[in-house]
Formats: sequence, C-alpha cells, structure tokens
Amino acid sequence: DFNQKYPNCTVENPSWVGDGVCHGGDYNSKVCGYDGGDCDDFNQKYPDCIVENPSWVGDGFCHEGDYNTYLCNFDGFDCPLHEGYSDESGKGSFLRNNKILVIVISALLGALLQFCIIWFVCVTYF
Repeated sequence: DFNQKYPNCTVENPSWVGDGVCHGGDYNSKVCGYDGGDCDDFNQKYPDCIVENPSWVGDGFCHEGDYNTYLCNFDGFDCPLHEGYSDESGKGSFLRNNKILVIVISALLGALLQFCIIWFVCVTYF
C-alpha cells in the first residue's frame, strides 16, 4: 500500500510513484522513495540536476532552460555546446561525440575544486 510504504509522501498523483517513469519535484524525494525507485538511475547519472521532467534528460531532444546546463550534462548530451561545435557531417554535437572526454574533464575539475576547498579550510582553520 502506498501510504504504508511512503507515509510522508504527499504528491498529487500517488499512482505515478513507481510507475517506471522518473517524475520531478516532490516525487523525486527521499520521502517518496525517489519516485519509488524510478529516479535512481537519473539521480546517479545527474546528482545535481533538478528539473521538472527528469525523463526528458537524455531523450534525444535538446530542451532549454534548466535542462541545458552543466549540472544536467547539457540535457544528457542532447544539446550542443554551441553551433560551432558540430562535427564535419553536421550530425551530433561536440559533447555527444566526445562524451568520455567531457566526463573525464568534469571529474578532474570536480576533484580540483574539492582539493581547493579542503586546502582552503585546512589553511584557514588549522
């Protein structure tokens, strides 16, 4: 029963929780079991991406706004960085064609940022 499994989950359409589609907002929250587990994959791939329709990220169409951001990997690599980054054939974007490079650079930048924060805290307080 929904109320027993998620007693603090108050969403408009409880039947959407665990229906196989990742819904955003209150559905993708701890009290709703991250949409009954539907958002587990999305949250693992895009932990800081907060959008209304998570299932749109990486669906093959470029969505603008909050979707086309660094935190959402530019709509799951659906959006080109900008028009100048298309390949010679005109198909795909620089990001889509170089996913591994982008992921490695993103990871390195994240590690560098964490190192700088730790270094700053240590130098400041110790």
